[in-house]
Amino acid sequence: GCSDVPPHPAYLACDLPDARHYPLTLLSIKSAQRLHSQLAPAALARSSERVLEPCRLHPQDAAVRGIGSGDEVVVFNSLGRVLARALVTSEVRQGVVVLEHGAWFDPDPEDETLDRGSAANVLITDAPTSRLSNANIASGTGVEVQRRL
Repeated sequence: GCSDVPPHPAYLACDLPDARHYPLTLLSIKSAQRLHSQLAPAALARSSERVLEPCRLHPQDAAVRGIGSGDEVVVFNSLGRVLARALVTSEVRQGVVVLEHGAWFDPDPEDETLDRGSAANVLITDAPTSRLSNANIASGTGVEVQRRL
């Protein structure tokens, strides 16, 4: 067996460095638009206009940062920066940012450190959840959000 996997479902704490250094916790959730990254190119091909993923924020977190629903924002941590569209909602817990995963990485040609595709994986470590699954740790890392000027 794998010593890092219990024989039953359990919460396993993870020490993600950005969780200590950034004020907001990222939750990367499933998208209703695609299965993981499948269908992302099809959506872009059908649209002549770039569509940014929604970045859900609690109203108090948004107010402190001068962010309103519909604003273009940059979500960032030590691993990268992604563009998203703010969606201010009390359905998200204060201190949490929700960004759907599955968007394809699309670096800005003028600033390759900025992902125009709202790809949540840019903000997530490559460390696996366990030796058994080798899945990514899609939630729990720290991020900051700022309005794009």
